[in-house]
Amino acid sequence: MRKFIFLGIIILILAVYNSNAFQSLIMTENYYTPIFDDYIDVNTKGAKLKIPISNKYNCLHGLFIAIPGRYNLDNLKSENGTLYYQFTANDEIISEGTTYRPERKHTTRLKSRAAMCILEFELPFRNHNKDVFLKLEVREPMLFLKDYSGNTTCLIRPISEYK
Repeated sequence: MRKFIFLGIIILILAVYNSNAFQSLIMTENYYTPIFDDYIDVNTKGAKLKIPISNKYNCLHGLFIAIPGRYNLDNLKSENGTLYYQFTANDEIISEGTTYRPERKHTTRLKSRAAMCILEFELPFRNHNKDVFLKLEVREPMLFLKDYSGNTTCLIRPISEYK
């Protein structure tokens, strides 16, 4: 009987440790690490980026545009600038549209950067776990970021604690 109780406790500990709730509340550094973080030119109309999507946590994720300096978006209002996005799985379009316009209410401060969320989506994306890509194309340049040309990055990370 003790073996079953001990085994049950071990299984419970592993289940709690691997849960999104535990990871987001206790191990935040790992949980909020971006699954993608690379350069994007948001000032040039037609600039493109293709991002492989892999998720570690089943939760709401955000697509962010980040710039150097934690406080550099503090005075952001509603600005012009949108990207066309397209989620594909096995070369089939599963969702497409236009990102949000940059606004102050969608900004956050990261370690050494300021970032604005321009799209939110659940992962896994519509039950597709493999061969999912996010294709981005600048439709309306974010000219208010021209001073950061060459230093703008695109990142994807969890934005909710758990689901």
